[in-house]
Amino acid sequence: MSSHSAPAATSSLRTPPPPGRFARYFATRGWAHLVLLSGVGVFLFPFLWMLSTSLKTDEELAKVSLFPTLPSFVGLSPYLKPVTEVAAPPDVEPARWEAMLPRLRRLADARLAALQMAEPPSALTDHLDPESHRAAAVGLLLGRSLARLDRRFWRDDADGWESRLEAELLALMPPSQARSALADSVASLDFLQLQLRNLAGQVNAASDLVRDSPLWTVESGPGEIASVGGRTRLRYRFESASSPPVVLLARFSLPPRITPPGDEPSSLHKLILSLGCDNSFHRVRVEADIGPDRWTGQTDTYIAQHRPLSLVMQPPTFDDTTLRARLWVPLRKVGPARTAAASMDGPTPVALRVAIHPSSSVQAVIGKVQRNYLRTLRSVPFWTYVGNSLI
Repeated sequence: MSSHSAPAATSSLRTPPPPGRFARYFATRGWAHLVLLSGVGVFLFPFLWMLSTSLKTDEELAKVSLFPTLPSFVGLSPYLKPVTEVAAPPDVEPARWEAMLPRLRRLADARLAALQMAEPPSALTDHLDPESHRAAAVGLLLGRSLARLDRRFWRDDADGWESRLEAELLALMPPSQARSALADSVASLDFLQLQLRNLAGQVNAASDLVRDSPLWTVESGPGEIASVGGRTRLRYRFESASSPPVVLLARFSLPPRITPPGDEPSSLHKLILSLGCDNSFHRVRVEADIGPDRWTGQTDTYIAQHRPLSLVMQPPTFDDTTLRARLWVPLRKVGPARTAAASMDGPTPVALRVAIHPSSSVQAVIGKVQRNYLRTLRSVPFWTYVGNSLI
């Protein structure tokens, strides 16, 4: 009887189904492909992070965003900066912070509104909407005041702690702080100072070399200037990237200790123009009539970030033979001066023209990439290092 039961038991066993296509692929080659792709990802992530970081400005490096921002066409300046988000102070309960934030914002807004009613807008900012201006400044004023607030007010649980916190915070918002927040929430292009330096290291301010007249004037283009707190502020209005540039002109004479003995300005080392930037990525081109000769800048400078910028202009000097960082704008003589002042007797006359050329959105993005990488290449004798490594 057992001989007949064995075939029945064998026939009751089922053959397992063959593995699927994906399972066969993973068992044979897929695991190797997964390892290779993981290695590629491990390499690409830091590479993309370094590439993204290299395209950021100094201001963007201080932020937590992974990718750099893309600049766009700026037609009108001054303009309002993006609204600043207020971060919660450390060790403050999220529920308490969320409940108090609207009240604190209204407090800061009221302080700014009172200042706007008492004082007229600064020069060349009258086109800004007052309500939008306050919205851009509230975050700055509130963030700066909260940073100086005693944290014990946040840990107070007694009745009326909200009113005590508001009163203390209001005391940290004097008119000077509100005025600073309104000013810092505006992006503008300001001409701060123009200096001249000779090869002996002596420095003169160009504003001390003119008499009874402002140093800067608008020679051409859609712009106007005004004096704001000892600086010259420019307001421009470009309809498009093809609009004509705004050209600012500064006239003065070289002091005796910088005046060259001959026709060449050989004792002039550099001209240093300090700018307050509006992050427009417009291009700055310079041209100078020094005595009978006309000198033009060989490179453009992009107006990047909201930080001050020192635009250094140099004719050929001993610096051209050194290995130091070449972050200046080289000046090259291209012909005779085109201004009538070049024929004047006495001290050597100078007519410096600074042209602001508008950049389209595409030009601004290209300019941001060029600015970061060319500045790096000019900071070291890159091609000299490459040439020496091949010899």
